[in-house]
Amino acid sequence: MKSKCLIFIAVVFLFSCKNKSHQEAENQPAIQGTWKLISGTINDKKSGRTTSYPMDFSMIKIINETHFAFLKHNKNPKDSSGFDAGGGTY
Repeated sequence: MKSKCLIFIAVVFLFSCKNKSHQEAENQPAIQGTWKLISGTINDKKSGRTTSYPMDFSMIKIINETHFAFLKHNKNPKDSSGFDAGGGTY
């Protein structure tokens, strides 16, 4: 009887020693990370017009489990007025 209890406890102990970091990595959304906008379009429903984002701006987004941030700046080093940023929690 004692050996059955010891075997049961050993099996329960072994199953409880899973690698949790591997499980957490599987549960994370694939969108987490830093993203740079390469191209995009703006669709105006009223006029039916489609225009591309201006290429003189650089835009990135940073996304993790609890926070997000977005940054947009003008690529022209002489014009520092073209900067937008924001972020927060979910």
